[in-house]
Amino acid sequence: MIVVPHPPEEPSHWVSKLYVTPGQTILATLIALLGTLALTLLVIGLLHWREKRQDRRERMQEAHRFNFDAM
Repeated sequence: MIVVPHPPEEPSHWVSKLYVTPGQTILATLIALLGTLALTLLVIGLLHWREKRQDRRERMQEAHRFNFDAM
């Protein structure tokens, strides 16, 4: 982004221009964004799976614990 501050004392007359070159740069940015998204989803999925597995183990241990109050 380029801003041309002319005249300096009147910001309402300044010109701002956004230069985007279509082509490989946009494609590379899109691929990087999708790769980051996929990696984030993979980490979230892995952590969710580990939490579910740990909860299952805790439930099994609780179910196998002998209840001495029932005697």
